[in-house]
Amino acid sequence: MKLSVCTVCFQKQSPMEYLPVLAPTGFKYLDLYHRQLPISSTAEERKRIVDFISASGFEIVSLCSGFGHNYLDPDENVRSKRLEEDKKGIDLAADLGAKVARVFLGTTEREEVVFKTGVPLLKELTAYAESRGIVLAMENHRGYYSGTPEGALRLCEEINSPSLGILYEPGNLLGEGYDFKREFYFQAPYIVHMHLKDGFPRYYDDKYGKGYRLHSTLLGEGRLDVPWIFEHLQEINYQGCVSYEYESWHSEYNLPPIPEGLKQAFEYLGNI
Repeated sequence: MKLSVCTVCFQKQSPMEYLPVLAPTGFKYLDLYHRQLPISSTAEERKRIVDFISASGFEIVSLCSGFGHNYLDPDENVRSKRLEEDKKGIDLAADLGAKVARVFLGTTEREEVVFKTGVPLLKELTAYAESRGIVLAMENHRGYYSGTPEGALRLCEEINSPSLGILYEPGNLLGEGYDFKREFYFQAPYIVHMHLKDGFPRYYDDKYGKGYRLHSTLLGEGRLDVPWIFEHLQEINYQGCVSYEYESWHSEYNLPPIPEGLKQAFEYLGNI
């Protein structure tokens, strides 16, 4: 398996801006944050980005995208427009050389609507992704039906495609009160991508929502059993990437600056 870094920590900076910062940390594979290169970019712009990234010694392996939003909107025109935009996002992922892209669907309160309205659109997007050589990954993430362990499994079973799987996120599971080890066993057959961050559950009421979530720490300083995760990924012969997600934009976590945090993570993971 490969170690990659989710470039969401650089927010809306371009690769031209942040790769010089990233270079000394040790990471070479990128889980590119979708807001750093819009779907409106031209083929020439995409090629220029890919060439620059390659010349800098990096490789894009996945797109940290946000496909699937508005698939439950009551307005069919809104839903159709979003699906077409997401197909363009799939094209972007393919042009960048990514093999995996992130997708969400629904909320935890609207299961019937998820399957009646959202699933047909997700099926169509999955089929399009397959035609472009992209696998869609549903992240364990609060606020989404697909983000719950039960919801993700139901969607995998319903759509039944090798181009739709689960983005295993043990940190999010831990923060939301799930047993990330137990959920690993259920999700294992469908895991196609992974995000990794350490921390512990803490209650928040802020702009990100009300409830428990993971309070991020440096790797090895929280309650996530990272060695256990790697051991069990090897047991299932996981061939995907483990993407480190450094939540430095959350000032409430008081994390060190990005270069320091990423370097610590790469060294920590190298010693497992």
